Amino acid sequence: MLDRSQNPRKNLEIDPADGTVLSSFNSPLWGDEAGFAVDPVTGNLWMGSYNDSSTLVEFSRTGTEVRCINLALQGINDAEVSGLSFDDTGKLLVSSTQGRVYRVDINADPVAISTPTLNAITGIALGGVPADAGKASANVNQIVTLTGTQFGPATRVLFPTVDENGTPGLLSVAPLQVNPAGTQLQVKVPALAVTGAIKVTNGAFTNYGFGSWPDAAYRGITLSFTASSTSSVIGFNDLGLEGGGVGNESWGIDNVKVAQGKSTVFADNFENGTNKAWSDARIETTLASTFSAFSGRFSSDQPLLSLNGLTAGQTYTLSFDFYAFDSWDGEASPNYGRDVFQVSADGKLLMSESIGNFSP
Repeated sequence: MLDRSQNPRKNLEIDPADGTVLSSFNSPLWGDEAGFAVDPVTGNLWMGSYNDSSTLVEFSRTGTEVRCINLALQGINDAEVSGLSFDDTGKLLVSSTQGRVYRVDINADPVAISTPTLNAITGIALGGVPADAGKASANVNQIVTLTGTQFGPATRVLFPTVDENGTPGLLSVAPLQVNPAGTQLQVKVPALAVTGAIKVTNGAFTNYGFGSWPDAAYRGITLSFTASSTSSVIGFNDLGLEGGGVGNESWGIDNVKVAQGKSTVFADNFENGTNKAWSDARIETTLASTFSAFSGRFSSDQPLLSLNGLTAGQTYTLSFDFYAFDSWDGEASPNYGRDVFQVSADGKLLMSESIGNFSP
């Protein structure tokens, strides 16, 4: 139970037979009233309080904090949490001060951007003769149907364009509608569109807290590189970001791992500070209930990771999470883009991708 008569507040373990206090520790939340639940898998305790916005904390029986999660990302508002209990399926039930009960997934990753696939385009041009009758065609302002996976409210269709000066470009267009299964969408062909390959991408949709623009998390990016010697330097950098530093457009990385087969060479999740192998020791914990701790935030920077103990000529796998914060403009904004994230190994480019959180 919560003892709010002390400062700081205490969590108490009470013997139900006689009320004896068996143990106590400082409460991880500053609430006047709180709900508790025992995790059926780990045996740890979960705690939530309407005085502490929509944050839940998992901690051990001795008071060591394990993690915290932000329920706002699953649709629960601030000052709502009043009680907790796990159901038979392992989902957490959260009672609300608004007279509701929510079922939430404590292992959900609501900040990650899903990767859509485009399998087919259905369209026949209403005017003119297509150059290839075996492929989909359409005229400007005609509606075409795209079939694939992982379509949603943040999906954008990228059309190749050419303007009146003959300058090629790329235009991001929002779908007119997406089916509930996320497997089909309809979109109107924009002006200036030309024959060529169209793409689909899922951009940022939610502001997670730093600025006023949407943010995006790309999980499990995987690249490979060949070591030229017993050491390598991995570089992470941005190109094209607007001025203003981290208050405008910024980024971070997390869960960095370098492996060869099943053998891990290096790993850092930044929960205990920064490994000395990094050239930049910055750690961001402001949004700990959403992103946990991560390396950053950066803007027009290049943190370097120095690796040792490698074998020359051997191939290694680099994996990491990438976080893009605020109004990254991607390729589709000629006035402010192209905003790019790059990764290199010993000066050799492994990745160079446009990132678009903001769709003009």
